[in-house]
Amino acid sequence: MNREEKSQRRAAAVLAAYGENQSAWPPDERADVSEALSQSAVLQQIRSNEAVVDRLLSQSSTVASLDAEQVARTIAQRIPQRLSFVAQVKGVLEVLGEWCVAGSWRPALVGSTTVSLGLILGATLYVPTEDWSQAEQYSFSVVGDVASDAVAEEF
Repeated sequence: MNREEKSQRRAAAVLAAYGENQSAWPPDERADVSEALSQSAVLQQIRSNEAVVDRLLSQSSTVASLDAEQVARTIAQRIPQRLSFVAQVKGVLEVLGEWCVAGSWRPALVGSTTVSLGLILGATLYVPTEDWSQAEQYSFSVVGDVASDAVAEEF
């Protein structure tokens, strides 16, 4: 490919990218593109086609106007909202309730929930009113004496 063909290809690329208006072309390539245009009928046809495209684009251009409040509302609606702790617990309980009702797990779940709740409350809320440590020591000593008597009788 010779220098003239490269120049014509580059001129065609500039015309395709920037249109027919010379002020839109890159400043350092304007002279080369103008020279290539003066020497090639094909490039002149490309420039006239680009002029038609530029005119159509300038006639059909519309200015976009955005309503900031509407855009903000649209964005806010699409962002998932964080639920409060109470709402999250309520959702979990609803799912558990639906799961329990759906099958034969209901009686077992009710029974185990009642037993579990009783154990938890009993373990956390029970406060002994008497000191049973002495009674335990007595019972262990009685058991120990009976066991040692039984061992002694065997021998």
